[in-house]
Amino acid sequence: MRSIMDATKTRVLGLIARLLSFRERRSLAVEDGQVLILVALSATVLMGFLALSVDIGNLYFARRAAQNAADISALVGAQNKQGTIPNVIIVQNDAVRDAHRYAIENGYDTNSGASNHVWNQEVRVDVPPETGPFANQPDYIEVRIRRNLPTLFAGVLGVDLDVSARAVARARRLGLEMAILALDTGDPALWVNGGSRVGIVGSTYSRGTTQNMSGVLNVSEYAYADRFDGTVVAGEGLITDAPDMPDPAWPPCGGAPIITTPGVSWNSTGIPERATTDVYGYEWIDPGTYDWISIRASDKVKFRAGVYHVTESQGVVINGDAISAGPVCFYMDAGTVFNAAGTGQMALYSGLEFNNILIWSADSSTNAVKIAGGMSLVPGSTAPLAGTIYVPYGTVRLGGSSTGSVRGQVVANDIALEGGNGTAVVYDPNYAAGIPGPALVE
Repeated sequence: MRSIMDATKTRVLGLIARLLSFRERRSLAVEDGQVLILVALSATVLMGFLALSVDIGNLYFARRAAQNAADISALVGAQNKQGTIPNVIIVQNDAVRDAHRYAIENGYDTNSGASNHVWNQEVRVDVPPETGPFANQPDYIEVRIRRNLPTLFAGVLGVDLDVSARAVARARRLGLEMAILALDTGDPALWVNGGSRVGIVGSTYSRGTTQNMSGVLNVSEYAYADRFDGTVVAGEGLITDAPDMPDPAWPPCGGAPIITTPGVSWNSTGIPERATTDVYGYEWIDPGTYDWISIRASDKVKFRAGVYHVTESQGVVINGDAISAGPVCFYMDAGTVFNAAGTGQMALYSGLEFNNILIWSADSSTNAVKIAGGMSLVPGSTAPLAGTIYVPYGTVRLGGSSTGSVRGQVVANDIALEGGNGTAVVYDPNYAAGIPGPALVE
């Protein structure tokens, strides 16, 4: 009996063990299946986040590329301009064409014959702009770009990613394109008080009256003025209703740095700063701050390249030879004068590092700058003074000569042409101060 019970017990225990083993295996199988499901779901989510991060990265770079293309397209279009008084007007058809052409070269769908103010596939060009603070201003161009961006994940969620960019550029401005600009609005602002005929090569503009006290003003192109008194002959015509041309407000010497050495005087009489005479008999002086510079009739001076800042009332007086050894700019403080009245050789010129400004004067006197017409030319030079004379508060007095006293331009509050028969100013864009451009404004 006992053996039967033991056998039965053994079988029961074996059955229980088998049942437990089966349940354990079944539980492990269920757990394995759950883990696989979780892994699959996690992988899907991770892949989604990865795809979304790729979409976001593509969106960032696509927007950056679109903005770069819009910026450069606007600048390219703004290169197309025509000079007017006083603004610069963009040549509409050329600007639209070139802006579209640049967008094509950077992979945006459009065509070079696209119309102004019309979306052409992915690009729109507006001359003048239709939106923003520069809307309807003719010397600005607006470029807009838009594109639908293909996505890896956002599209599955029903999200469309659009790329857009916008840029506005100001027209290219080459300068005032004037031989003479008289800023005074009074009577007169520009006047002739010289010989029988004083010549200007280029155009003249007077915000006030152009008056002949004696002689005749002969202008090769246009003569603009509020009113003309006396005889003025202009090859392209006299204009009295032109829009106002304001002061360009150029900084001294184009904003070039000034060497702030202690002020000294230079008059070749043995001061410590006097340079050694070279083998040709010229004395060289360096840029810096001077009380005054006085060149006697017997002196021969060369100016090294740089800014010459003059602070005292004696100013700059040139009676002898004065030659640039490089681009120079004379920065004249208020109360100083620049007076070149001798008969020596003179060839002073400026450069782009000074915005082509040769003389910048803060003086408000009636003799801020005075240039006589008796200087002789240095062989190889085109004029005694090459650059822009800018005297926004005072008067420039010019004498004429057969080759022109100034090659470049003259901008002053008042301008007096006092020479005999000859040419006072020859407009030359290579020596004229400019107005920066083109430039992005939005």
